[in-house]
Amino acid sequence: MNGGSLECRGANEYGQVGCAPTGRFYEHLPIDVFGFFSGATLIAAGQGSEATCAIASGGTVSCWGWNEYGCLGDGTDTKRAQPVAVVGLSSGVTSLGLGRYHTCAVTAAGGVQCWGANDAGQLGDGTNTESMTPVYVKF
Repeated sequence: MNGGSLECRGANEYGQVGCAPTGRFYEHLPIDVFGFFSGATLIAAGQGSEATCAIASGGTVSCWGWNEYGCLGDGTDTKRAQPVAVVGLSSGVTSLGLGRYHTCAVTAAGGVQCWGANDAGQLGDGTNTESMTPVYVKF
């Protein structure tokens, strides 16, 4: 990140670098993430989920890449080569964690919300039902 702009490199089979797949499996040089011109404060990439998410100033969250089980949080399972907003997280997010096919966010208020696969209860909501949008973790 340079002044809040965002560049990525690495595997890009599913658009997880933040640009349309170029036909090259791996992007060796940094590529500007489409739609993130300034304001990025944190980025997280998921191992095995081929997804990437970032927090912009103000705490909004956007994700892109492979969207298996809805791990991008946009309410769909459609692959995205450019950032899409996570439903319901329009402000106040301070931290992110990406697991295998699921994502979690910590809010400034101290809450945790997760979305994506949930076959082993990894969303923490007391169910085994996947969610394509954030659900609150039950403590």
